[in-house]
This record gives sequence, C-alpha cells and structure tokens, in this order.
Amino acid sequence: MQVNKAFIFVVSNQFIHKISENIYDLAIPLIVLFYTQSPVLMGVAYALGFLADFLVGYFGGAVVDSFNRKKTLTIIAISQAILIALIIILHNYDILNTLILLSITFCIDLLLALYGIADISIIPEIVDKQDLSKANSYMQISMSIATSIGPSIAGAALTIIGLINSLWFTFLGFIVLIFSLSLIRYNNQIESLENSPGAIFKKSFEGIKYTWSNNLYRTLLNWNIFINLGLTGSVLMVIYRLKEELFLSSLQIGIVYTLSAIGGIVSGFILPFINRKFPSGLTLITSSTITSLSMFGLFLVENWIVVGILNAFLMGSVALNSRLMSILYQTKVPIDYLGRVNSASRLLSTILAPVSVLFAGYISKIYGANTVFLIGAIILFLTNLIAMNSQLRKENWGEVRNDTMEKVTI
Repeated sequence: MQVNKAFIFVVSNQFIHKISENIYDLAIPLIVLFYTQSPVLMGVAYALGFLADFLVGYFGGAVVDSFNRKKTLTIIAISQAILIALIIILHNYDILNTLILLSITFCIDLLLALYGIADISIIPEIVDKQDLSKANSYMQISMSIATSIGPSIAGAALTIIGLINSLWFTFLGFIVLIFSLSLIRYNNQIESLENSPGAIFKKSFEGIKYTWSNNLYRTLLNWNIFINLGLTGSVLMVIYRLKEELFLSSLQIGIVYTLSAIGGIVSGFILPFINRKFPSGLTLITSSTITSLSMFGLFLVENWIVVGILNAFLMGSVALNSRLMSILYQTKVPIDYLGRVNSASRLLSTILAPVSVLFAGYISKIYGANTVFLIGAIILFLTNLIAMNSQLRKENWGEVRNDTMEKVTI
C-alpha cells in the first residue's frame, strides 16, 4: 500500500474522534446523574442514544450520500465542538437544566452516529480498491488503541479538572479534528443532488430497499440480526460481571479492558492476511464461532486474568467481523450508495439489540451475568451452525478487481 496522505489524515482523525468520544461517554452519564439525581433519567438518556442511532440508521446514509463527505465530517466536528462548549457555558451560568442537557446530548448522539457512517464511507474515495483490506486494518488498529487509552485519559481528566470541565478535553479534541480534516486532499466523487427533506426521505427508503434486495446483503443481515441478539446484551454485562459479581478493583477492570483492546489491535494486524488467504464468508462464520466459544468461556470461568484473555478473543473476533462487513460494502457498493447501505445495514442488523439489552438485564438480576453469556453463546453457536450450511460459507469478497462495483437497480 503506497503512502496516501489523505488516508493517513482520516486514520488520525478517527483516532482523535474516538479519544474525544471516550471522554464524552464517561462524563455525560455522570453529568446527567449530577443534574437529575435519578437513575431513571439516566436510562432515558441511554434510550435517547438508541433513538439517535435509529434515526441516523434510517436517514443518516442519505445525508452522507448527498453531500461532499469531507465537508460533512467537518460540519459534524464543528457542531459537536459547539454543543460540547454549550454544555460547559450553560453550566457555568447556571442555565443548564435536565431538559436542555438531554436535548443537547441527544443532538451529540446523532452527530456521533452520523460521523461514523461518513467516516467509513469516505474511505473508498481516497484508497484504491486493492488496498481497502489494509486500510481497514489500520483503521481497526487505530480505533483499538484509542479505545485502550481513551478511558484512562477520560478518568484522568475527570480526576484532575472535574466532571464538567473534563468536557474541555472533548472540545479540544474536536477543534484538533476540524484542523486535521482541513488538511485532507482528495477527489470528491459525490455529485450534488436534490437535498430537500423529501428527497432525503426518498433516498433513505431507496437505500434500505437496495440493501435488502441484494441476496448476499440480505443473508448477512439475517445472520447479523441473530448474532447481535446474542452478543449485544452479553457485551454490556461484562462490566457488570467484573464489578458486581467478581468484585474486581478498578486496576483489574482496566487490565481486562486493555486486553480487550489488544484483541482488537491483533485483529487489525491479521485482517489483510486472512482476507487474502481465506473465503470471506467462511472467515466471518469462523470468527463469530470464536466469539461464541469466548462467551461460553466467560460463563465457565471466574479467574479475572482468564476473563480478560477471553474478552480479548471476543472483542478481537467482533472487530474482525465488523471490518469484513465494511470491506464488503466498500468494494461492492457504488460510491453514491455507500452511506445508505452502511446505515441501512446498521439499522436492520441491530433491530433486536434493545431486546438483547433488556433481556440481559433481567436474566442478570435473577440468575447472574454468567447465565447471559451462556444463552448468548448458544444463540451465536446455533446461528453460525445454520450459516455454515448456507451459501454464506462460500461467499468471498477478499479478492478485489476493478470491475467489482455493482450496478444500482431500484
């Protein structure tokens, strides 16, 4: 892969954005609790995050496909910086209240989700198709490193300068991000089309229709729906298991999550080799089976070091699967449909995620978190067993040719 300055900036931007997001993710629930003194309203803020993901899943792709993606990323970063600063300023002037806080955080959640779609959709515009595997590898490594050190930076910020003022680090991150985005030079391939609300709504429906009408994408979505049913709640319960059932110290929990990040980094390093040597569909199913076995291991063991190792395998395999899906869309989907396919895929494949979370919370309260891991492992194993006997096992999108771009028929 030749040196591509634009891609280097994109990877750097992703790293900066992820660090800023980690600080925000740690501070905001505590700020909501500080203002409301209510766990219920904390739950409302969490539910609003789901709503933001849903709205972006439906409309976000059409927005990304309708505008210059570099400009879209820049506008998002500017908007995030303004909203973060607004929380701090309104707090300092004693104007901030629960309604305003929840409204601002909802807008920020919308922008975070939209940034993720625009960020991954710009890659095929600046990277040659034969280099997409390596490009996604570098992005995974960057994200995993940011995920590893982000919570430590966030915790230090909260300790040193306080809860509200820690958001200045997020604000600074977005300012650096804006400057870095301005340095990207590439040939924009998105044509300016009608961008009225009606046109955006129509494009959004077209994106879902296009994604669902493709046999391979539909098969992957059906597979991923049940994978997320077993996985989402289980991943959420890991921290509960560590803190409330195994009674680990903050240092031990930090080590466990550092091992998880290492799993993501390793998956980034091995992605180009695996994508070149093995059929993509078989890799996807095999990797997800490793996820299932890791969750079964979490059901069995209590030693915190072993839990950390299993969590590394779990998160590494999840990251590998996510990047394999990204490579599929980046290599096969027309550039002006990529945002919509990415967002439609996220929307449809996570449709049962809220059910998974609610079910995991209920089961954990009655039977313990390890039971959630057992049920999740069984769901994943059965889903992969069915997939292993389907056409998905034979699918391969690892070898990229210049003529692999699909034609769009709606």
